[in-house]
Amino acid sequence: MVITAMSSPIWERHIEELKHLLQERKNEFTQECIERDLEFAKKHYQTTGNITYSILVNDLPKDFNNLEVSLEVNLYNLIHYVHSDYELRFLYKTSQIRFISNLADVLNISEDIALQVHSLLSDEDYIIKSLHESWFRLNEANERNRLFKSRYGFYDPFYKTVRNSHLAKIEKLKSKSSFIKNWRNNRFWKKKGLSRESISKLYSLVSFFYLEHDWDRIAYQKLFSLHI
Repeated sequence: MVITAMSSPIWERHIEELKHLLQERKNEFTQECIERDLEFAKKHYQTTGNITYSILVNDLPKDFNNLEVSLEVNLYNLIHYVHSDYELRFLYKTSQIRFISNLADVLNISEDIALQVHSLLSDEDYIIKSLHESWFRLNEANERNRLFKSRYGFYDPFYKTVRNSHLAKIEKLKSKSSFIKNWRNNRFWKKKGLSRESISKLYSLVSFFYLEHDWDRIAYQKLFSLHI
């Protein structure tokens, strides 16, 4: 019996067809998950629009466990955020932090400065969200590179380029924010009358609530915990 191997073009076509089928199945599964979650939202929250829930004290660090904080999300966007590829996820980011407690008391600052903090956070919304997303994309790149190394025995050849690109963007965004610890921002807040302790606490607050956590994913886990 003579066994003939498939020619390279035929083999490549089979590979492409298989990839296409796998992608189709992935898209179908994603759509099924989205539809399932939307039905759950309609049933349990009577909406796929905006809802607000309070962040539990146990989910807050010690320095801020006297804060009342709520999270406003759009359920439609939240569901699509969780099920989207990371390239598209940023388009669906929906969570909005709302401080119910007075930041003046928490940070030991005047009411006037607290209003300025709120105003600056609003003005820098895009910068902070972009910085948050860039950090998470950098972490994802690091994780993909780790998995690549464990699978193939060597590092992803494109990893350094991707990593450096993310790092450059992060540094550029950090330079535009008033809430990242550096000498320029220290001087800025000192001129506003903040003590060293209040400045440090302000940086920590912004870092915890706006940079360190993926509140969209946390919100999904909390709101859909009965379902997933």
